[in-house]
Amino acid sequence: MRSTDVNIGDNATAAQYNALRKDAYGGSLLLVHEQSSPNMTVRVESGVCYVGATRVIYAGGNSPTISNPSSNPRIDLITIDSSGTIGVTAGAENASPSAPTYPGDKIVLAEIYLRTSGTTIRDTDQGSGHYVKNDVRPILGGAY
Repeated sequence: MRSTDVNIGDNATAAQYNALRKDAYGGSLLLVHEQSSPNMTVRVESGVCYVGATRVIYAGGNSPTISNPSSNPRIDLITIDSSGTIGVTAGAENASPSAPTYPGDKIVLAEIYLRTSGTTIRDTDQGSGHYVKNDVRPILGGAY
């Protein structure tokens, strides 16, 4: 869950209420987002999905470490397979990168935009560094 506790009488911020709204409507299922202390991994929230005919119950966890591109930006995919393993599918470096072809045997959860100079992955584009570019979870109507 992304939301923090908000109790009666608290003066919560809009971000807290927005996070609560996402949690309440299933928006947190398999959500890919920055770590509480951002680094070169992302957090994937718990959820259930089907990879082919296999029901996958994922308890939540972290992605593998994602490497920096060496000379040009790149878009990588965060995936889950039928055994519930979170993986990274690296894209090709290019001055105008595009996402790699989605693997047929995994569910793609998000696209991560990587610049050569980044040291952390954030939820949004901060103008430099890496960020979660697209949330493509099929539970939200992502294109498959």
